[in-house]
Amino acid sequence: MSKCKLCRERGEQTNGKVKCAFEIGEFSQDNWNCATAIEIRGLIGEGGGYLSSRRRGDNFYLYRHDQSYGAVWVPPHPEDVPNGDRMGLWRGGGLIVAYWYRHYCQTELLMRLDPLEPRSAGYPLTLAEAEAAIENIQLTQLFGELTPVALA
Repeated sequence: MSKCKLCRERGEQTNGKVKCAFEIGEFSQDNWNCATAIEIRGLIGEGGGYLSSRRRGDNFYLYRHDQSYGAVWVPPHPEDVPNGDRMGLWRGGGLIVAYWYRHYCQTELLMRLDPLEPRSAGYPLTLAEAEAAIENIQLTQLFGELTPVALA
């Protein structure tokens, strides 16, 4: 049973083999064709060929010896205020680090690195963090880097 919204929305367009990476609420390596994990891989910049690497904006992607590695900067939500009153999931920004084998459907790692959290050495990405990250990145792609607004 899928927990992530993107897997539920996509349905069975994947010839039936789907195992959501967020069935337990945080990332699990026991996944296959999870729509949220694949969306994050796309935001990182999946693609290219053997020994390819590229940096595009706030993304980094490397493909070497059949293994894909990448990271993407997740900006704060535009409504996050500088003093942290909104307390959004990405209030100070952060990184998602990932790796996966070739272009196959299993994502082997999705980890959050957060400069504002004491456990910033990295920890598995939660479903709520993944969904918020996708929203924040898409807002930034649509509107550019936005200045946080102050609460009235």
